[in-house]
Amino acid sequence: MIKTKIFELVQKGSHGQKSNLIFDYSILTLIVLSILSIILESIPEINKEFGNQLYQFNIFTIVIFTSEYLLRLYVCDLTHPSE
Repeated sequence: MIKTKIFELVQKGSHGQKSNLIFDYSILTLIVLSILSIILESIPEINKEFGNQLYQFNIFTIVIFTSEYLLRLYVCDLTHPSE
């Protein structure tokens, strides 16, 4: 039951539910912000002033992306059932 709910959540908007769209857009937004954060870290002036906050944000994104990946691994047998 919970595995099916997780599967329905992490599938790319295929079920047309609002929760799917929120999940998809949240991950997409986090990807864009993560890329922006990495770019900003490469600018010495910005890194000097905001380096700690950017580093903490990067750790946060790593935790979220790892959690998403583990959820997808957990439901992969529903995505690609063995025959």
